Amino acid sequence: MQFKTHLLLLLSFFLVVACANTNAQTTQTIKGLVTDSDTQQPLIGAAIYIPSPSGDALYGGTTDIDGRFKIEDVPVGRHTVKCSFLGYEEWIATNIFVTSGKEVVLNVELLESVITGEAVVITAKHEKDKPLNQFSIVSTRAFSVEDVQRTPASINDPGRMALSFAGVRQANQDNENSFVIRSNSPVGVSWRLEGVDIPNPNHFAHRGSSGGGISGLSVNVLGDSDFSTGAFPAEYGNAFAGVMDLKFRKGNTEKREFRIQAGVVGLDAMFEGPISKEKGSSYLVNYRYSTLSILGAMGISVTQPNMSNNFQDLSFNVYFPAGKKSYLNVWGLGAYSTEKRIAIENVDEWEQWRDKNRYDFITRMGVMGITHTQLLNDKAYLKTVVSLSSHALLWDRDTLNNELVYGRFLTENITKNRLAVATAYNHKYSARFNLKTGLQATALNYNLSSEEWDTDGAVNRLNIDGKGTTAILQPYAQARYRPNESLTFNFGLHALYLALNNSIGLDPRLAAEYRINPQISMSLAYGLHSMMQPIANYFLTTTNPNTGVITSYPNKDLGFNKAHHFIVSYNHLFPGNIRLKLEPYYQHLFNIPVATNPNSTYYALNGYDEFARPIPLVNEGTADHYGIDLTFEKFFSKGLFFMLSGSLYDATYVAPNGKRYDTRYNGTYNSSIVLGKEFTFKKNRSLEIGAKFFYSGGRRYTPIDTALSAQLYQEVSDDTRPYTAQLPDYYRLDMRFAYRKNKPNYYWMLSLDLQNATNKLNEQNQEYDPLNNVLTWRFQSERIPALSFTVDF
Repeated sequence: MQFKTHLLLLLSFFLVVACANTNAQTTQTIKGLVTDSDTQQPLIGAAIYIPSPSGDALYGGTTDIDGRFKIEDVPVGRHTVKCSFLGYEEWIATNIFVTSGKEVVLNVELLESVITGEAVVITAKHEKDKPLNQFSIVSTRAFSVEDVQRTPASINDPGRMALSFAGVRQANQDNENSFVIRSNSPVGVSWRLEGVDIPNPNHFAHRGSSGGGISGLSVNVLGDSDFSTGAFPAEYGNAFAGVMDLKFRKGNTEKREFRIQAGVVGLDAMFEGPISKEKGSSYLVNYRYSTLSILGAMGISVTQPNMSNNFQDLSFNVYFPAGKKSYLNVWGLGAYSTEKRIAIENVDEWEQWRDKNRYDFITRMGVMGITHTQLLNDKAYLKTVVSLSSHALLWDRDTLNNELVYGRFLTENITKNRLAVATAYNHKYSARFNLKTGLQATALNYNLSSEEWDTDGAVNRLNIDGKGTTAILQPYAQARYRPNESLTFNFGLHALYLALNNSIGLDPRLAAEYRINPQISMSLAYGLHSMMQPIANYFLTTTNPNTGVITSYPNKDLGFNKAHHFIVSYNHLFPGNIRLKLEPYYQHLFNIPVATNPNSTYYALNGYDEFARPIPLVNEGTADHYGIDLTFEKFFSKGLFFMLSGSLYDATYVAPNGKRYDTRYNGTYNSSIVLGKEFTFKKNRSLEIGAKFFYSGGRRYTPIDTALSAQLYQEVSDDTRPYTAQLPDYYRLDMRFAYRKNKPNYYWMLSLDLQNATNKLNEQNQEYDPLNNVLTWRFQSERIPALSFTVDF
């Protein structure tokens, strides 16, 4: 009934809006700010315009005393925008999507040219995915909100979009957004928001993981952001796999705007506008409520049978000037999700072990921050962020006996609170040399417990037990030197200190880029990257097997995971907005926790989201990852885009027994192709059709010891053969259809995303069913349609 009502309202709304036809010409405003990319100083008198086919200014003007501009009466559709200023490289953005429902706001950052001369305007080939962070040279690309939205089956989730990039593949399940970067465990990914590290921002985020079911941060509030997959700059720390560096956009400072989005996944409402037009302050708020049970009502299983999921989140960003050349942002994110599984309370209906189990899984995540930016002079600025965050997980699991009495076998309660202060000082000494130094200090409060019971309920063990506060310090310094227009050198040093056990890491970073000509460049990069263990790993306990009483905390002195990254990059831009990029890489991981037992095959980074087992552990594990990533893509132009990504790689580790084994994520190859075509029609209408296809080597797994599993009445892996088995090759086709219409005062879009359009059931993992004493297969998600209707006004 709930689904039918929801769908009826959605279709009724669509029909009412669609029938309100008009042939009036629709236009919109493009406005924004032009600044120096290194100093953040506004540039006065910069020319910004929309060129005609001949190259002359069709619409445009110059920036005012505050560096702001406004281009009015721009016809809806796609446009190229150019910006030039004496002594700076020209900025070009192609295919800016202009709709009637929302003004386009551009933040233009110009890079000063190292060529001297009073009347020099440098024209440089603009790369659409060029990183926002000027210190990132290799293995980093910027992405926009539109990139996320037009990726088939991304569900407006940056994590799902990233699966299309070279070197990135799905970590575990179709219904999750966790990803693996160059065979590294998802644990090694860092999430940042507004320049500060934040907890995992995803709904249904499992213990110790970096992903979850879906992003808790709505794409409606995001600005352009960066995604790094290796050898990242010195300002990024406490990560060894990759960094998702997200940015909020600012609300409209002159006009109130709204977005309503309704679909089978849920409801979304966004509103923004000025607080004071005279002062240039604004607000931006987005609230989302979703119930995946809507899909269940359609007979579509996103999760396991007898399960229900709900989530909601709130994001906001308030911006206002705080004085002369001073700006303040107050921002935040809150996400809450619940997942419930119901047991079958009839012994005769039990077909497998999971039928008699129930659980409640609750996650809460929140972060609130204040960002202050002070322009000190024409050459320097100081940016300070203060944030308070919390991440909590509660997981209760029960099982029925034959008398239909529930017995508890697992309870986890993980709570982490952080107070973080991040400050950065940037000074541009000249067009050739720029220095940035900073510090992130974090006070981490934790309350951690994980308790399990034997199958007969006789003995319970507190496997994780930790409560207290510690500090994490991350100072860094990095510099960029450009001796001429062709050469760029970046170098820096990042330090990581954990007060819990006085661990210290010093990580040098080096990178160089040589532009052979405006179309071809080559780059080299090296980085040492350190990361602390998931906090709960330090508080794993050993217990008396008979009484469950804690006897020790053997892992409190574990050191950091460490990795050397070496990358070579070749980048070639061809006519027609086509780009070829090749990146061979090698990573040597060391200091990784392994078991003290010399006969063990345990390696901590084979984990996905679980805490380390067995214990005690020592930092003596090593691994080697190497491969080559290829990207061949056409940036969106003339209504068409595509991206072909491929990776060939190998990832092995050395176990305590001295033997080398494949890691869990050594699938050896991974590929994807994403393409889309936009058809434009009269009366300001357009149709977008897109497809995404994955083909990857199967994930590896450890065979199950069926004899021992039967004896212990629970699944036991044969750890003498770690990751020697491999799932069949994985492949999946996703599709996207979107129909758009511009009206004089609003814009609407009806879209349909199909995940797994062919309904291919890929194997997910093998399990032991103690109820029937058999091995069974679990499969990935079936076809999932996500219908959505969006209105901007």
